[in-house]
Amino acid sequence: MERGSRELIRDMNTSLILQTIIEEGALSRADLAKQLHFSKATVSAIVQSLIERKLVRETGNGSSEIGRKPILWEYEKKSVKV
Repeated sequence: MERGSRELIRDMNTSLILQTIIEEGALSRADLAKQLHFSKATVSAIVQSLIERKLVRETGNGSSEIGRKPILWEYEKKSVKV
């Protein structure tokens, strides 16, 4: 079995995160980590790269009964050129 490079794995993880945000709507980084079984650090790094590429944007805060409220991220529809 051929092993993937770090770049390939990161690209696949980025695609999974972006696809999940598009399909599920606004999600927090913690929600993404839990749903995709990724570490929070991995999700944070990938979401940061998606923000820099203007593919996702902050949409507000989610609800939380304890601790600080999570920041929600959604797909930036303006990033698609028609």
